[in-house]
Amino acid sequence: MPLDYSDPEGRTAQIAVLRVPARGKSKGPLLLNSGGPGGTGQNFAVQTDTALAESAVTERFDLVGFDPRGVGASKPAISCFSKEDYLAGDVRTELVLTAGRFSEDSTRRLVSKCVQGSGGEQHLGSVSTRDTVRDMDILRSALGGKKMNFLGQSYGTRIGALYAQQFPGNVRTMVLDGAVDPHLGSERRLSQYSGFQRSFDKMAEACATAEDCPTMRGIRMSDELVKTHVRKWLAANVAVQTSFRTKVRDLEASGLLIVDGSQIGSYDKDNRADWEIRDWRTGKVLASGHSTFDGMNEVLVQVDPDQRFRFLDRLSEETELPDPGATDGLPESLAEALVQWLEEKADVAEVAEWLGEPAEVIDRQMRNEVDAARAEGARNQVTA
Repeated sequence: MPLDYSDPEGRTAQIAVLRVPARGKSKGPLLLNSGGPGGTGQNFAVQTDTALAESAVTERFDLVGFDPRGVGASKPAISCFSKEDYLAGDVRTELVLTAGRFSEDSTRRLVSKCVQGSGGEQHLGSVSTRDTVRDMDILRSALGGKKMNFLGQSYGTRIGALYAQQFPGNVRTMVLDGAVDPHLGSERRLSQYSGFQRSFDKMAEACATAEDCPTMRGIRMSDELVKTHVRKWLAANVAVQTSFRTKVRDLEASGLLIVDGSQIGSYDKDNRADWEIRDWRTGKVLASGHSTFDGMNEVLVQVDPDQRFRFLDRLSEETELPDPGATDGLPESLAEALVQWLEEKADVAEVAEWLGEPAEVIDRQMRNEVDAARAEGARNQVTA
């Protein structure tokens, strides 16, 4: 693609594309964009093909995911942070969960870093929604599509709307899911979260009158029935922790080296990242590097040619997860949600207060088997 559409004979940009052929007779390409901005379209195409494996959509259309300019495997790529920034954790942007407070000076410094890391002002200036729209029309033609079929979500709806505005005669079908208001500025987050709340309120209102809604069965998070189920899960989790720590001790006694690996920072465009491998008990670094996951394994084999090592997390995957047995009369979906809440989101103090148990007891019961093994290893190390 032309890097600058005002200079079509000048420098070029490369757009990464993944095409998943239709399972039957194809009606042509269906371009996909999951939003962002910054979402990789190639991954979205694979995910959509998997989710719609038995759908008429995958039967009749070739799914086409593309990484828009500056995203994923497309060139030029936007890069605002160095490896040192990632290692230091200094990667704040306006994205959710990474946002920080920006002054005018800090904003200018960030923009300057983006310009430097992205190949200069011309490269960064060529990454726009309208450039993406023009790239899409070239992709449509190159893939043999007479008219555009497009599915866009979130920010992808903005891309679709601009495409229809710029190339109205080239549109066959469009699905714009979760439309973005282009007139919103910095208040777009507040508008989005307000929309989430309205959707939840409507769901809760509908649930209150639905016969098959769990709340209609008299089940509440405060009910003793739910607490009984949670107590069973916690007891089962303690049993798994004990079994796991025994397994770790037995493997160590046989001469096996238990190692603990960690990734430092994020993967780069070549799917490489900084990593360390440590003796999980002593914390001694056995190997480190910057490579793919396979490259890490190769280095580890060099450290221990006889491969007398096992990853602590891998042992966890081999340990059977706690199962309190029957759902105790709860709807299965609610029982599963409770387990997910305990494993991923629950706060120890919150659960302890809810159950009326000491926080230290609940902490021991909630800790997963890997954390329990690490805690025991740390205690033994201090004792030694």
